[in-house]
Amino acid sequence: MSLQQINPIIFSESENSARRVSRTVLCARSVISHNQSAVDVRPRNQSSSRRTEQRAEALAPQAATPGNMTRAIKLSLTTAAILVLLATVSFADLQLPASQGMLSDFAGKLSPANKQQIETLLRSFRDRTGIEIAVVTIPFDDMQGLPIEDYALRLGREWGVGRDSEKRALLLLVAIKAPDNQGLYHGGTRLEVSRHLEGDVPDILAGELIRKMRDDFSAGRFDQAITTGTQTILATLAQRLGVSMDGIDSSQAARQPVRQPARGRGRSGGGISLFTIVIIGFVLFAIIRGLFGGGRGGGGGRWGGIGSNWLLWAILFGSGRGGGGWGSFGGGGDSGWGGGGDSGGGGDFGGFGGGGDFGGGGASDSW
Repeated sequence: MSLQQINPIIFSESENSARRVSRTVLCARSVISHNQSAVDVRPRNQSSSRRTEQRAEALAPQAATPGNMTRAIKLSLTTAAILVLLATVSFADLQLPASQGMLSDFAGKLSPANKQQIETLLRSFRDRTGIEIAVVTIPFDDMQGLPIEDYALRLGREWGVGRDSEKRALLLLVAIKAPDNQGLYHGGTRLEVSRHLEGDVPDILAGELIRKMRDDFSAGRFDQAITTGTQTILATLAQRLGVSMDGIDSSQAARQPVRQPARGRGRSGGGISLFTIVIIGFVLFAIIRGLFGGGRGGGGGRWGGIGSNWLLWAILFGSGRGGGGWGSFGGGGDSGWGGGGDSGGGGDFGGFGGGGDFGGGGASDSW
């Protein structure tokens, strides 16, 4: 075989060997590159996984251990006590006016002649029966957001209305807003009844007494409304006490409805006050926070310390000293808001004093 015939075969074999070597090198490079990528990625994946686990552990709720329960109870009681203290302080800052007499027209809606007539009638009734009846008109904004029930209760106690031995008294409070675009007036009426008159003027009868004034109030006929209300109250009491007096129209006496509504004594209108709802909401929030978020950091932080215990005991048990505590809204004892002393007033009136035995009985109306 000649050289020319052998050369193509040699060249072909050499070319095939070169190609096989090249493919082997490329495969080796690919494997090395893949291994390096795996080495580089694995630590990052492990680090990310570890951070995720740490976040999950941090966000996981803690177990409701006895220590957490104790801290939650302390926190909730302290929160409620602070809220009650703040409410008591805000009520204490409210300045009440001094009485002008049996009739105090702070709203300035009554004529002088009508004021004198009603004043004389109320004094005569007090001298005859011993029952003091205070009639008060105020601008609605003077209550500064306080419910009319609480304002009337505080006013009756602060003035000490009801000076006879049984401290029998009524307080008729009318809070008047400015007229609307149609010239109609809106506001509220409250008849506060002292404890020793609640049998003669139960809540449902008190509601009947003050509803007779609603239409005149809305129309702005304040002289007529106050005259009607005063006559209705005096005539009803005179009928129940079996007395008669000049100037009292006995036909104005209201009759107690036959059916009695099944509700507790105290504020008319029932339901839960906004203040109670706020306290309940804060207490529930404090309990939940104490159970699931308040245990970190060891020992409950500053809420579980001596300071919070001292504050809780001081508010709950120290606020009852000297009257005017947060328990004075209830019906225990005389004059939780003061209920004594002479409130002033001109002439021979001499002011109220010595009474204030109101426990929250009565009725309210809005118009």
